[in-house]
Amino acid sequence: MLSTATDISQAIAEAPLSLEDKLRWHFILFPNMRIGEDAVPVLKAAILMAKTGGDLDTKLRLPDGKTPGKKLYASAGRLIEIFKLGVYV
Repeated sequence: MLSTATDISQAIAEAPLSLEDKLRWHFILFPNMRIGEDAVPVLKAAILMAKTGGDLDTKLRLPDGKTPGKKLYASAGRLIEIFKLGVYV
C-alpha cells in the first residue's frame, strides 16, 4: 500500500511511462508544487543531466514565473531539489 509521498513518487518512477508522463503524474499528485506543462521539458533536462553526470550547477531557463521568486533561471540541481525529483534520477 502506498502511504507516503515518497512511496507514491517511487511508484511513479517505476511505472512503465515516459519521463514526461511521470513528471505530469508527479505534478498532478502533488499539486502544491504548482508548475505548468510548459516546464516539463526543462525538468526533464535537469533529470537527464543528473543521470548522465552532467554539471548540476548549469542554469536552465524556465518558463516565466515557474520558480519561487519568479526567477527565469535555476540550476539543474536546485530544480531537482525544489520539485522533489530525485526519485527520477
